[in-house]
Amino acid sequence: MGSEKLKIIQKAILYGPTFLPDLEKYIEEVKTNPPQNLGLSKDILFTGCSIFINDNLVDLIEEGGGNIVYFDTWIGNHYYSQVIDDDSINSNKDPLDLLVLRFKNNTYGDHSVPNFLQQKVSLIENYSKNYTKKTGKKLGVFNHIIKFCDHISLMASFLKNELQENGIQVLNLERDYSRANRGQLSTRIEAYLEMMK
Repeated sequence: MGSEKLKIIQKAILYGPTFLPDLEKYIEEVKTNPPQNLGLSKDILFTGCSIFINDNLVDLIEEGGGNIVYFDTWIGNHYYSQVIDDDSINSNKDPLDLLVLRFKNNTYGDHSVPNFLQQKVSLIENYSKNYTKKTGKKLGVFNHIIKFCDHISLMASFLKNELQENGIQVLNLERDYSRANRGQLSTRIEAYLEMMK
């Protein structure tokens, strides 16, 4: 489930390599006792702003019948797809050079890379196509927008239009971190999941 993946992602970021034994144990448990009934859920690619610790958004998605199968956010794919080889890390390079290398390699990052939006659309389209081919299920997209996160909100309509032209249904979900709007969010999420074909 997406909620389990998110906990793993967050723990790995917080604890670093010391989390590896727990991760290996979790993987073995899942291999031994695979999750049941995942085939009944509506599968979601989650993009835009990240979900932070103790946020209830993933719970709302899962309660509505959805499951996040891919986190296309800076604490998801972006964080783990940037691998810097040991030779670069162990060299006598200036730490700023390593930081520059990280930003240069971040081709899908939404903060620094030219043409990232076209690359993000291409990534989501390819992932969606491959996912459908592999599972036979359509993938929906939640574009999570935190109010006043301008670089995400300014691009939301372009992202939605580009993906929907290619048959990928998108929900632009703008919110703040308040828990007071739980009912309204739940209604929008459930309506979107119901509409997914």
